Amino acid sequence: MATSGEKTIRGVIIPTAWDPEGRVISVGISANDEEEYLLEQGPLATELVSLVRQEVEVRGRVILQPDGAKHIQVESYHLTRRGEQDEVA
Repeated sequence: MATSGEKTIRGVIIPTAWDPEGRVISVGISANDEEEYLLEQGPLATELVSLVRQEVEVRGRVILQPDGAKHIQVESYHLTRRGEQDEVA
């Protein structure tokens, strides 16, 4: 597992897991850089579950998994509006 440091990612919140009743229990980001990032469990990730299909800008630490998957530990986020200039750091 390698950490690539803090990064800002902009994209759309997507569901990644559901409970037996079909409720979303974890989410990721389909980023504007055409990558997908799974959100590490935590208080802010829990808040983002309610924002499925919303565009957000998330700042956090990216962790590259051995299988190539990218995870992010969310440190902050805010809703954005489609059409705003993309800023991916």
